Amino acid sequence: NVSDVSFKLAAASLAQGQLPEVASIRSEEFINAFNYHDPEAKNGVPVAFNWERARYPFAHNRDLLRFSIKTAAAGRQAGRPLNLVLLLDNSGSMERADRQQTVRRAFSLLSQQLTAIDQVTLISFSRQPRLLAENVSGNESGKLVQLMEQLPSEGGTNIEAALQLAFEKAASQKTAGAQHRIVLLTDGAVNLGNANPESLSHMVESMREAGIAFDAAGISADGLNDEVLEALTRKGDGRYYLLDSQDDADDNFAQQIAGALRPSASNVK
Repeated sequence: NVSDVSFKLAAASLAQGQLPEVASIRSEEFINAFNYHDPEAKNGVPVAFNWERARYPFAHNRDLLRFSIKTAAAGRQAGRPLNLVLLLDNSGSMERADRQQTVRRAFSLLSQQLTAIDQVTLISFSRQPRLLAENVSGNESGKLVQLMEQLPSEGGTNIEAALQLAFEKAASQKTAGAQHRIVLLTDGAVNLGNANPESLSHMVESMREAGIAFDAAGISADGLNDEVLEALTRKGDGRYYLLDSQDDADDNFAQQIAGALRPSASNVK
């Protein structure tokens, strides 16, 4: 698990003078939140291994060992197209101006990373999903930002129906040699359809088995349904992000979504 969302949610709670929810504390995501300046993998080597040892500060005659594995920062594989399905929550809870600005900035930066060999499908959802654009060339995807700006906020949130349509579209667009991703942008306020995290995660597991990666970006820490989004992303070959402000929707986020995440190894033990 490489997410750091749990740490960011705790920091947001403390900034408001409140203790974070106990259930939202995931220790591995606190560890992931810091840069340990571990050595990069050398050219031609998929991973770098490192270890360090220090005295345990809270008890005598005890040491701490830390082991780390860092994958090579190989970047996006040249010439490999990306078929991207964007799932955009336009329910009433996403109507806030700060959330809309964060989503627009995230997609604007993402569109700058895409090329003519990439394809983007845009689906919005509230009570039901709606196909807004299909198979738009990556170098023309910037025009979808204007489409987002004209999208009215409405109704409740049915993530189940949205995931079903996104999976259907991503599966129908599969081509040999391409990378396939579904990216969900939402505050996770599920109130329609099947909202059970375990049931929803089975859908993401089916995506992974079909060779389709799944990412989720939680928009704003305020009122975020962390339980649902964490359960979904734990079953997929993707990441869980928290975009709490426009600054979080930075180039690094866009580069990762655009394909800079490349598997170095599978089923690692």
